[in-house]
Amino acid sequence: MGFSMSGFEALKAKMRQILGKVEAATPAGIQRAGFEVQREAQRLLALTSHPPGTPTPSAPGQPPSLVSGALRRSITTGTVERRADGWAIDVGPTIVYGRIQEFGGVAGNGARLPARPYMRPAWAILPDRISSIMEDVWRDAVN
Repeated sequence: MGFSMSGFEALKAKMRQILGKVEAATPAGIQRAGFEVQREAQRLLALTSHPPGTPTPSAPGQPPSLVSGALRRSITTGTVERRADGWAIDVGPTIVYGRIQEFGGVAGNGARLPARPYMRPAWAILPDRISSIMEDVWRDAVN
């Protein structure tokens, strides 16, 4: 009794074709995911606000309150890059005080600021949405 199978080479070729389409579509999905993180961080930065020169109503550990909107406007999404370990995109603030708001520390005037994270929470609440974006992009690529 023997067994033979034909069409294996055609199957491998089709699989390579699908993999190529998925690979080609991945940067667009990563870019869309980056924009989602940007929007979420900007949303978090608008939860509370206060006039300049008044105490912030946001508690340590919560996103900083909106004052001028400069920090919120400075959040940008970079371009997708292919790296040795996969794909990457940078999403974050460009304004000089963005890092100290996120992580806390000593400001230039000597004031000690508590961490008021807004980027880490933006990434943390979106894994399901990011997975959905990537699934949609890949599904569209192979259909």
